[in-house]
Amino acid sequence: MFNIYPITVTWEAENLYFAKCLEVEGAWAEGETAEDAVENCKDAIRGVLRYHREHGGDIKVRSVEEKSFTLEYPMSYA
Repeated sequence: MFNIYPITVTWEAENLYFAKCLEVEGAWAEGETAEDAVENCKDAIRGVLRYHREHGGDIKVRSVEEKSFTLEYPMSYA
């Protein structure tokens, strides 16, 4: 069993992807690609969770038995 932290990725006008985990306050990141933004956000989630573990505090956690996710990426075809 593991925890799921949904990450929402949006394209920003500054030519960056913005990733945010709504279930973990303060966990957000940017990246030049969607993949970079997601990886950076995962690091942010780990950092927030580590901080709460070391200093106390509650984080909403949704435990699941299976892992599944949906990703949407903007693509152009040449």
